[in-house]
Amino acid sequence: MLKKNPIRLCFALCLAALLIPGLSFAFKVPKDIKMSFNIEYGKAGGQPLYLDLYSPKERPAAKLPVIIIIHGGGWYKGDKEEHANIACYLASCGYAVASINYRFLTEKIFPACLNDSVASVLWVKDNADKYGFDASRVGLFGDSAGGHLALMSAFAGDKFSPDKRSIKDSVKCVCVWYPVSDLTAWYNEKNRRLPPQFMGGFPATMADAYKAASPTFYVSKNVPPVLVFHGEADDIVPVKQSETLDSLMKKAGGNCVFVRVSKAGHGFTGAGIDPTYGKIFNLMTDFFNKHLK
Repeated sequence: MLKKNPIRLCFALCLAALLIPGLSFAFKVPKDIKMSFNIEYGKAGGQPLYLDLYSPKERPAAKLPVIIIIHGGGWYKGDKEEHANIACYLASCGYAVASINYRFLTEKIFPACLNDSVASVLWVKDNADKYGFDASRVGLFGDSAGGHLALMSAFAGDKFSPDKRSIKDSVKCVCVWYPVSDLTAWYNEKNRRLPPQFMGGFPATMADAYKAASPTFYVSKNVPPVLVFHGEADDIVPVKQSETLDSLMKKAGGNCVFVRVSKAGHGFTGAGIDPTYGKIFNLMTDFFNKHLK
């Protein structure tokens, strides 16, 4: 993965503060946040994998819980810088936040991207003493394709661990925005965006493989708590994806909170969305505080 330019990131932070309604308060805190760029968290296929780490400069005596951010982009594009606004905000709330890059489908088909996501949790465990992490309190956040990877890591991470080590003792909760939760249903009901290189073929001929890559098929009462936000007007990942996830979680006796975002398309685009970005961030913070602090 290519390293990214910290100057570009600072510009992105300022731009995000202007573009995202109700979040200007989040950008009064970067001077109080330590940001370390392009930390190598692993190697895959001979190439390094990078993350950016955000943490409060004034560290408490106790070790910090960690939130890992997994960006979206259809598994073939996107960057760890995209959610710098969220990372800064969560760091200001007392978390160490690792925003990761991962291999794209154009580089290696699934489950390479999921192997990398799980590897980032293993990196937190391996580096807890060095960075002052509490590796027993890790939360995951992802949007869209990143939401899919966050859910898969939380529900079935051990199955996809690159070195066969477990992450069950670390991942305590997962928050996702407009995630893909059932790849087979998503393809059938909406989508011609899913590239054949995801699995090397399409669901019609690889149904079992696509089920094995879908979070809904791992739902049980023992999976970590989930907070899911989904726009009702999403025409890329239909809200039915999260409706099904929520229904299955509740039937299994799991802990799922499903928040519909009215008037919102994919990426929470649209005027007058409800809840607003500010309320969404408050709900996220309350959720992570409940399960990680």
